[in-house]
Amino acid sequence: MKLQKVPITSTVFTPSFDLRYKGQSYEVNAPMHDSIKNAVELFHDTHKSRFGYSMPDVDVELVNIRLSVHSKRKDQELLLKRARRARKGKRTSSSTRKHKHPEPVKQLTTVLEGKKHKTPLFDRTALAAGMTLEGPAIIADTGSTTLVQPDMTMEIDKFGNIIISI
Repeated sequence: MKLQKVPITSTVFTPSFDLRYKGQSYEVNAPMHDSIKNAVELFHDTHKSRFGYSMPDVDVELVNIRLSVHSKRKDQELLLKRARRARKGKRTSSSTRKHKHPEPVKQLTTVLEGKKHKTPLFDRTALAAGMTLEGPAIIADTGSTTLVQPDMTMEIDKFGNIIISI
């Protein structure tokens, strides 16, 4: 954050814990507002509302410690420039950038909810701001794969984010 010149005064740090009852294989995220004891109490409350029961007499295991960091930025134009620059030169042809519907890398056959679908596979680096897709579609990136389900639409916003509408 220091390298990106984000002022610490505009930053909100939100710690939380992924907790579970001893012996269970699924976790519940509980924010830590003022103490670990408070986070455990929130875990019991969240578990009860989500699963219909809580077990305050059972040991609670700490699985992960998380820290979410959010900051308000005044330099949105700088972020836009960075998003544009990140897309420049990355296998995005000028013809793809001019069209709102990119060309798929290939077509796949997928089974979604028990039905076969012809599903186009798109290279994430070829998607520019303003491009839209209708599901089903798969967007492959170096660090993630995004599935756009049938009856959903996807758009790339001006920052390069994938926005999926249900």
